[in-house]
Amino acid sequence: RAFTRTQRMGMIARDGPTCCMPDCQIPATGCEAHHVVEHSQGGPTHIDNGALFCWYHHHMINTGVFTVTMINGTPKVTIADWIRRKPYFR
Repeated sequence: RAFTRTQRMGMIARDGPTCCMPDCQIPATGCEAHHVVEHSQGGPTHIDNGALFCWYHHHMINTGVFTVTMINGTPKVTIADWIRRKPYFR
């Protein structure tokens, strides 16, 4: 269930040296590996299903503020619809 060091290095090579959240500057080496399709839902522990996020953004994903999908093998982060509908996010 845990990503290996080699898998984490593969995610860094694919996604870059920082957290996968746009504009976050936390180094990827200090980030947590996230299963895009949760392991409990049958998601594999494979770099095609993983992305590195800092603790804060990983927590925001796990609480539903952001969602992550894989688009052409690259993680894409979107803000939840229930937040986007708030007037101050338009």
